[in-house]
Amino acid sequence: MRNYKFYGNLKRKIGLITFGILTFAAVEHFLINLNSLSKSLKSAESVEKGFEFYFTSSNFARIFTFVPYSLWKGFLLEFVSLQKAFLWTYSDIFIMIIGVSLQYKLHQIREQIHIMIESKIKNENIWLSIRKDYLLLIRLCKKTNDTVSTLIVGSFMINMYFVLKQMFKSLMRIENTVDRVYFYMSFALLIIRLGFVIIFGSAVNEEWKDIGFLLHSVPTELHNPEVLNYSRL
Repeated sequence: MRNYKFYGNLKRKIGLITFGILTFAAVEHFLINLNSLSKSLKSAESVEKGFEFYFTSSNFARIFTFVPYSLWKGFLLEFVSLQKAFLWTYSDIFIMIIGVSLQYKLHQIREQIHIMIESKIKNENIWLSIRKDYLLLIRLCKKTNDTVSTLIVGSFMINMYFVLKQMFKSLMRIENTVDRVYFYMSFALLIIRLGFVIIFGSAVNEEWKDIGFLLHSVPTELHNPEVLNYSRL
């Protein structure tokens, strides 16, 4: 689709999404763990005991029920936990990038159709060329949906789980101001993240609807067999 006009910088948009979501994830993970660690250090007699309480009681209590505790194991598990958090983040980013990329291509076709309507182009071959591109893109969208639909549902469920978990925590009384700030900041980041997944993930469907609306508004004098074929897609 190199013959279509470019609208905005897709590469820059993808870069901003990736950087933004990774930053959100890092800040969120940092806030939650820093809050838990600070509590452990304050309640312990020494720094070493504080880390032991943090690893064995706050974060990995179930694991250290079966495995003898040592400081290096705690840090190793913390590293694994960090990787797990970013694995979840990468799946969200992947969904957003796919949605943004497909939406961008559909937007190119929509704008091209709009230009043709404004220019009152009746040439059937030009409409045929665009319809072929549109068909290929729709097939790609359907194939992508069949491939990543499970990932999308899984990502949404994981995000909802953490949102509901934070909502449940909000029912508990938080007296410490610092704890309250940590809680609301992490909760806000979760909501923003879930919102981004929904918005960018649904962008393809919204763009597809806009194309359908635009095609139904084609003036009668521009109608030809290829324009009518769009309505059958």
